[in-house]
Amino acid sequence: MIDEIKDMAVLPNDKLVVLGTVGPFIGVVCYNQDGTLDHTFDFDGKLVIDLSPLLPNTDVPTSVVIDSSARIVIAGQHS
Repeated sequence: MIDEIKDMAVLPNDKLVVLGTVGPFIGVVCYNQDGTLDHTFDFDGKLVIDLSPLLPNTDVPTSVVIDSSARIVIAGQHS
């Protein structure tokens, strides 16, 4: 799923969030404690974000953090 891992973060429930690239897009994957995909995250544990319809070119994720409300926040750049 993820071509290149850029960053990881741990949710308060000890699930692992992995941020990376999927081709020219941003990929976010959430894993349960046992290493299986968390199917409560975007229905299958995987999310691909394509900003190209709004901003053509390449999306480069750089970091992921979990905020105080347990929300996943990602940052990156678009070039």
